[in-house]
Amino acid sequence: MPTLPDLLAETPVGERSLLELRATWESLPDAHARVASRMRVFVLNWDPLGWLGEPFAASATATGDGDDYEVVLYVPLAAAAGLLDDLCRSVVDVGVSQELLLSSGAYAQLAFAGKVPDLLSAIGTLSATGAPRFELAHGGWEPIGLGAIQDLVQARFGPVDLDRSAVRLEAVAERQPACPACAGRRFGFPAELADGLAAMCAPHARQANELTSARLEHANASNHDGWQAIVEASEALHQPTYGLPLELLGRLEQAVDRVDPSLDDLRGDAATALDLAGRLRGRDADFESWADDWMARDWMFELPWMLARRTMTIEAVQVADAFAKLDPGHGSVYAGDAAVMLAEAGHADDARARAHANVSAFPRDIWTHVHAGDVHRSLDDPEQAEQAFRRAVALVQSHGDQQDTAIVTRRLADLLATVAGRESDAAEAAAIAERALAAERGQRVVAKTGRNDPCPCGSSRKFKKCCGA
Repeated sequence: MPTLPDLLAETPVGERSLLELRATWESLPDAHARVASRMRVFVLNWDPLGWLGEPFAASATATGDGDDYEVVLYVPLAAAAGLLDDLCRSVVDVGVSQELLLSSGAYAQLAFAGKVPDLLSAIGTLSATGAPRFELAHGGWEPIGLGAIQDLVQARFGPVDLDRSAVRLEAVAERQPACPACAGRRFGFPAELADGLAAMCAPHARQANELTSARLEHANASNHDGWQAIVEASEALHQPTYGLPLELLGRLEQAVDRVDPSLDDLRGDAATALDLAGRLRGRDADFESWADDWMARDWMFELPWMLARRTMTIEAVQVADAFAKLDPGHGSVYAGDAAVMLAEAGHADDARARAHANVSAFPRDIWTHVHAGDVHRSLDDPEQAEQAFRRAVALVQSHGDQQDTAIVTRRLADLLATVAGRESDAAEAAAIAERALAAERGQRVVAKTGRNDPCPCGSSRKFKKCCGA
């Protein structure tokens, strides 16, 4: 007989799935045996309520209609091997004490209101039931469905009265041979009914839409918060995975959404970034889909700088280099940032070598020359910095872009203002910047660019992270 680790070994890493197990005991008192026979145990490799931002924890609830009941236990994969025994014992022990409420159907609402013990409230207490054995209830891992989502939402938000009974539509005056409803077919709700809609005759399609609207409106009225949670979880269930493991997607979601990362967070995010780059490199369509759907490029541009500002220069450069290969359309941005980060950390030789290599690789890229100037300025070499900035000015003026001309010449003016005896040259560069701004908009573009707006230089980074820094 396979052990629990054997049963969990074939977990699909890239599909949102659950595994149903059957917990059995050699001998139990009658009341315990009744509850145990009605318990269904599910292991999940993904959290349908993860969008709430709470830790993925075990959850248990009950369904009952006055005639019969089920208790359902959902356990995250990470906790299954260590906690499953204790979780099952708690469900059975508490279930015995609440069996009348379980069978009446009243338990779930009372448990949500805190008026009766939660099915998992006996975790860690002494139990006479002993450890159960586990075996597969069905063939193996299956897709997570609406039933699991509804159970998890019920435990978190209380019951939602969603009628999921099968549907047989009323007969119509003129039967259509191709219409499945005219043929008397019964439809599971909501998925099968929605799938069959396209083949239905117009009267049956109208019936199907009216019935669907009525059931969904009733569910919403029964528990608005719970129904909205079901909708959110169902939408999350069908989000693409981009060919990435679910565990990596979860780490990426946390990293992209992080507001004030700690040092440990940043170390973890750097490892996540390198994992992402290794898995999606060369898979342009999957990468572009992920980056667009998650609006992740801001995070990609900012992560190396967040690492560098916390003195993690090596990690910062590793991430920037990995992103340059993953996102070659913005490779010059990452390459330029890496050179500047090295210069600011005092790695002069490496920074100069990178700046030179970047100029060779992207000779017509304006911002590659600007970043080279930033490198030399950071290394206290104003002569080389001025040369790089003037090359950038020449490129931008040849393109005729007044906004970029203003931004680049302002960079040159700021440099020259720090060099003794170059005050007139600084003033001349500043005047060029002002004229370019006046020609473009009649006023300074910086004043009209929000800190979170895309930088007008075209780098694809936010203004506050680029020219507005």
